[in-house]
Amino acid sequence: MFNYDFQRQDFAKKAWDYFYQLSSIPRPSSHEEAVRQWLIELAKEKGWTYSLDAVKNIVLKIEGRGKLATNAPLIIQGHMDMVCEKSEYSEHNFMTDGLKLFSKEGWVYATDTTLGADNGVAIAFALALADEDLEDRLPLELLFTMAEETGLIGAKELDPSILTGKTMLNIDTEEENNIVIGCAGGEMVKVDFAVEQTTSQAVFECRLHGLKGGHSGLNVETRHNAITEVAKILKALPGVKLHAISAGTMTNAISRNCQFTTSQVSEQAIIEAAKPILAKIKLTEKDAELTIKEGKSSNILQEGALEFLQAFKNGVSYYHPDFPEIIQTSSTMSVAEMDEKFLSFYINTRSSSESEKQSVNGKIESQALQFLSAKVERYDKYPGWEPNRESIILQKCLGILEKTSGNKVKISSIHAGLECGIIGEKIKSSEIISIGPDIEHPHSPEERLSIDSFERVYAFLIQFVQTSVT
Repeated sequence: MFNYDFQRQDFAKKAWDYFYQLSSIPRPSSHEEAVRQWLIELAKEKGWTYSLDAVKNIVLKIEGRGKLATNAPLIIQGHMDMVCEKSEYSEHNFMTDGLKLFSKEGWVYATDTTLGADNGVAIAFALALADEDLEDRLPLELLFTMAEETGLIGAKELDPSILTGKTMLNIDTEEENNIVIGCAGGEMVKVDFAVEQTTSQAVFECRLHGLKGGHSGLNVETRHNAITEVAKILKALPGVKLHAISAGTMTNAISRNCQFTTSQVSEQAIIEAAKPILAKIKLTEKDAELTIKEGKSSNILQEGALEFLQAFKNGVSYYHPDFPEIIQTSSTMSVAEMDEKFLSFYINTRSSSESEKQSVNGKIESQALQFLSAKVERYDKYPGWEPNRESIILQKCLGILEKTSGNKVKISSIHAGLECGIIGEKIKSSEIISIGPDIEHPHSPEERLSIDSFERVYAFLIQFVQTSVT
């Protein structure tokens, strides 16, 4: 039916078909109109009912079958939007263009862009499960939220009256056989510094580019941040003046490129200051490069902006006291943007401890406000998801995986924002877990989806919807 070579097992055909169809539909955050309309038309075609709430989250309701027809419905949940990142030279337009998918050595990729497996797999799996000809199947409520990637907006604004189920399977994690039962909460900090106008002067326009980027929570330990690497270069240049800086496009992604404009320093001094920093980056991100050219600028930034940038501690602040391998709290400076009046730094702080999150952000705010020109705004606060190791849905999931999986199953909490805690509060339930197939490098153009893992998780889901959750 479609021109792809991903499929290995015939039983997964419906899931791959839906994933391929979805990939042809543009779906940036807060621009999910096309995918929403596709879901509505599909519901009409299949005879499913659907509901929308005020922010246009959508739920499709599918009747149960056989001996499970009268059971309480299972909510299968994911989000409609995707992170829209592309390679430096790509001309892809995420507002109008579908993704160009291809497979290589057992993985599915998109050409020069994010793949949207985060969270397209949830939609593909949910639709396929509803469409499978199963003798027995739980009633399903397929909940697809909007604008998850830009602040969990759909979950925060969800009207719970469009749902009747109390048990939810979220499909938005990226490691097979890892059952997630908790996640970090988060809060954004925006720090503004005034931009001053001055007479035009000679500057060096510098650009650090070619870094890998990635998820600002999941990859916070393993990927270099272009903004903070530039801060290291500037710190090695005594007396340097900063005229402009810009980097990043998404507040939940690690910046891959950073442009900065300097004066009162020689080109050779910049090269020498960057040399050891670039060498360290290249150990793991070989395409990193620094380019420099002469230019003119009539902007200049106050000293406070440079001092704050150089002093900011990017990365992990605390590890979990009981599980030293798990990150508990981190902060990522993900975006720097500038107009004629202000330079704005956007900092994404994540933590499973509310007190630690508030403490870290309080320190960031105090650090910024020591400079008279700085303004600070804290926003997009959302709660973490408290683990429930005794939930019925977790025990059911473990029971099926222990029978079907040849790999060790683990239970964990994730250092990323999931919708589960927010939705759980709204539907007044802790009967929630999150699973997913192997997805690597989400939120970057290197994002890839394992073909075999996709099909193994779908095989598990087919069994899951054919057994009672009570």
